[in-house]
Amino acid sequence: MSLRRTLTKVLTIVFFAACAVALPRPASADCTTALRSAGRTYPVDTISYDLRDFARKRDLPLRIMVPKGAGPFPVIVFSPGLGAGPFDYMRLNRYWAEHGYVTISIGYSDWVKGVQLARQGVNRLTYNAVLDRLIRSPGFWRERVDDLRSVIGALSFIERTKPAHLGGIFDLNEVGIAGHSMGAATVSVVAGASLSAPGWVDAVRPVPNVRAALLLSASGPGDIGFTARSYTHVAMPLMVMSGALDDGPTGQPAQWRLSAFTQDRRDDAYSVLVDDAGHLTWTGSGLDNATRKTAFFDAAAVTVAFWDRYLERQKAASSFLTPAAVRSCSAGMLHLRRHTGAPGRAGLHAR
Repeated sequence: MSLRRTLTKVLTIVFFAACAVALPRPASADCTTALRSAGRTYPVDTISYDLRDFARKRDLPLRIMVPKGAGPFPVIVFSPGLGAGPFDYMRLNRYWAEHGYVTISIGYSDWVKGVQLARQGVNRLTYNAVLDRLIRSPGFWRERVDDLRSVIGALSFIERTKPAHLGGIFDLNEVGIAGHSMGAATVSVVAGASLSAPGWVDAVRPVPNVRAALLLSASGPGDIGFTARSYTHVAMPLMVMSGALDDGPTGQPAQWRLSAFTQDRRDDAYSVLVDDAGHLTWTGSGLDNATRKTAFFDAAAVTVAFWDRYLERQKAASSFLTPAAVRSCSAGMLHLRRHTGAPGRAGLHAR
């Protein structure tokens, strides 16, 4: 596996995403106005929380965004990319919270190490070497996957301990998982994807209360252990989203990042390709013109429709999750496909 391009993107996230200033919401009409949930947005509480994993003797830093409402609200556990942390996707996480979803973003050990090195004044080249060693470590995958599973398993504990006002806010029966880049790869494995990677010897059983998975800039075949059949056993509803400018680590075309969709055979699988979006779009950085701002929020609205359909069980969201509806509300910038064949049928049927 070639790391240079991936690490360059990672370093950009780590050193610049947290510094991005808040951008105004685009004034033009976009996909948000078509959402059934658009009229019930919420103010948001943001909470920092350190989860102690006693069994593994680890502390997991979390960033929790909670809608200020009666609840209970479905929960989305977010898995950041390599070297990125719980503060680097706040625009997207906040957008979900504003639309009625508790969002919990994880600080993995690769982010924690980066923060520690930054405090010591270590330069980027040294951090590059640290990430290189981490990704090649036999236990790296297992640690990330176990961290994500630990947070999902601790949701009830988080809610009933501190802060106290979270009591009754989480809908523990409706949990979604989402991730970006290496974080999407981590989510894939927890969702049931198979992996052929150094040190990986067994399969991971999906977590029972996880209802749906969203993959942003996911890995395709030939990268970090994924193959042409890695996703064929993912049974939960799945959305795969990437940008038309987001090529793979060794120059693969943008469509390569959507391969989880073409491998899946269920009726509830979607892919979305976003024009003028790159690898860092999902961090909310690099939105330096009105078109890119609009594309970001349009894409975010489509993910909310996905959560509305599969976590809140809103059947009306299905009418939004169609190629024609998404193309219309995004002025042709978002290209959605979805499976229409019955689960278990051979072949791929999409429209």
